[in-house]
Amino acid sequence: MTNRDPIETVYVRTSEATLATWSNNQGPGRAKTPSYHRRHLGVTTGERFTPCDWIEQCHHEALKCAEDDARIDVLPRECLHFTFLALANHDFPMLSDLPAELDVLRSSYHRLVRGVQFSVHDVRLLPLRNALVLAGIPNDESFRARADFASELLAGPWSPLLRKRYAGLEIPPLFWHTTLLRYDTEYMPMCCREIYNRYADRTMAVIGLGVPKLLATSYNWGTRIEL
Repeated sequence: MTNRDPIETVYVRTSEATLATWSNNQGPGRAKTPSYHRRHLGVTTGERFTPCDWIEQCHHEALKCAEDDARIDVLPRECLHFTFLALANHDFPMLSDLPAELDVLRSSYHRLVRGVQFSVHDVRLLPLRNALVLAGIPNDESFRARADFASELLAGPWSPLLRKRYAGLEIPPLFWHTTLLRYDTEYMPMCCREIYNRYADRTMAVIGLGVPKLLATSYNWGTRIEL
């Protein structure tokens, strides 16, 4: 069964820490170089969804903000997705550059993930220092399958790629999320903070995603190749 308490706790603590940081830093701070390559491919599992209700309106408002600030990077509407488990950094210029261990990854994916019906519940807008994400609670089947998938990968030849992707963080991570928008400085501009304030109390009961796909994608899923 999903133990939702640790997930809810990390979301609450993240929100509290971010709001405290924003309060102490009214401006956007220094420019930051993205930690990901904007054109290279990474490897991931997940699936897209079509926004509706408040999420669609929130996305529309983010696009309006971006019209006046080129540093606001909003995920395209057709690229909105939830990650099941990210698998490798965006280190690969072309599909042919993906690692040889991909066959082992495919085998684990087909046995442990290919039949999962992925859904995320109690979806809410979560603030990070220089990003806004949609985050939620996975259904029990997804929670168990991701844990089993990560455990098997960590015990095999894909382990170095997975560990590099999460750079010392817990694997699998507690977050179940998608990035709605990013900003290329230390902190969010006021326009994006106001979006968060308007939607902080909104939730979506469930987003059904179906089977998580094994994919090579660009950082924002503008390029998406099924593996």
